[in-house]
Amino acid sequence: MVIPNSRLATAVICVLLATAAHGAELPPIAFLSMGFREATMADFTNSSWAAKRQRDASGYLAVTADFNGDGKADEARILLNEQQKVAYIVAVIQSPGKVDTYVLSQMALEEAKDIGIALANPLVNDESRGLAGVNIFALDTGQGQANYFDGEEFNTRVVSSIGTSESK
Repeated sequence: MVIPNSRLATAVICVLLATAAHGAELPPIAFLSMGFREATMADFTNSSWAAKRQRDASGYLAVTADFNGDGKADEARILLNEQQKVAYIVAVIQSPGKVDTYVLSQMALEEAKDIGIALANPLVNDESRGLAGVNIFALDTGQGQANYFDGEEFNTRVVSSIGTSESK
């Protein structure tokens, strides 16, 4: 099948824009081969919170930060699976020679319309070494939880409010 140049150019531009909006590229993980895909702004255009998502460069769909303190960027994303009607929030930590994926939250696909993720402020204590975390929050209230990597898994450490509770 031959794709006309204009369609190919449009497809390439869309992929580049989607990657730019999310920041760094999500490394290959098993979920992507199991029917999951990264959520995009297009998934939420009919949501009552679409305008709020547009206020954030990633649409509150992606976070890039160093979650494990190795000095390298790690990723968190909202993944969707339309067949199973489920959404996952995952964090992906890349280490030399391996990629580890952690499920931070799971919800019905419809509930994902009201959920966002954002960078959580670093915890400063002996245990966390000032590592960044992932806020998972409701777009309508801004209330949620901050999740931090402890070296083995992600734990919910604090209840958070990221100040997004302004009106739709």
